[in-house]
Amino acid sequence: MNTERGSALGRTLMSVLASLVLLSLLAALPSTLTRYRDRAREAETKQNLHSIQLACERYSIDAADFSFPPWLSGGSQQNAYASGQPPVAGGDPLLGAGYLLAYPANPFGRGTGREARQLALVQQALHDPLRPDAEANVPGLLRFGLEHGLMGNLLGLTAPGFPEYTQDSYIDDARLPEGCRLDYPFWDAPARPGRHYWLQGQFFYWPRADGSRNEDGFANVESDELPVTGYSLGAFGSFRNKGQDLFTEDSLSLASDAAGNFFNQWTPVNNPALMQDERGDYRPTVAHLLQNGNYLRFNVDNGIPDNLIIVLDSGISRCKSGY
Repeated sequence: MNTERGSALGRTLMSVLASLVLLSLLAALPSTLTRYRDRAREAETKQNLHSIQLACERYSIDAADFSFPPWLSGGSQQNAYASGQPPVAGGDPLLGAGYLLAYPANPFGRGTGREARQLALVQQALHDPLRPDAEANVPGLLRFGLEHGLMGNLLGLTAPGFPEYTQDSYIDDARLPEGCRLDYPFWDAPARPGRHYWLQGQFFYWPRADGSRNEDGFANVESDELPVTGYSLGAFGSFRNKGQDLFTEDSLSLASDAAGNFFNQWTPVNNPALMQDERGDYRPTVAHLLQNGNYLRFNVDNGIPDNLIIVLDSGISRCKSGY
């Protein structure tokens, strides 16, 4: 009799343990599926970035001076290209000349639509003229497409001296639409509150030109128009993937040492403890002046990741999964 009770108790304990194991597996299943889904979407994002890079390389091969595009918008442009016709004035260089019919679809733009909804709100808050509900000065040019489902450029940097488009521009001038030097706050995103769905699957384009430095040594500043001789192209992954740390927003001040030598002193806005300066073998920093008066610096870490999963720079691919 005792043997039967012991066997029943053992079977009961085994059933309880099996149920607990099953419940733990079921509880872990959503996070596991989400992780694999994010990895698949990030892999597609990297492939899409390579497609954009190929279009930039084709543009350079056809250019008389072998220069790269002076700026990119991303998204789409209606009636951007017709065979035998000049580029659309003010249009995206790749769209206007037919190197891309549209930028690749954002792999993170599928599903519930929360990414597109959040992106639309961010675009409206920034008063981006390349949004569907804006009275655009370039007909049909949309940074993220009509339904916010295409990859778009988040950096408002252009080639040095590159002019804005006006109504008086010639039709064959692929100039920047007025008011489009607009920077989306993509850097140091993990340090900001909330989940940045709008950042997922987007890209940045940083054009570079030789000799584009002013008397202070800053690169990519307003000057005479110069051809783009290189670029950096990067893409952002899931908000769960912190990725690489390649950007910092710094305030700039002029300091001096005990010997009276002056030097630039950079203070990261989001991590002031990492104050940096440039002395000795002076090498000017590549910096982009933001609308708030601070500088966005590239290839300078500040200890805060930027959700970057891949950067293409002069044929070099730098990837980091973050998992």
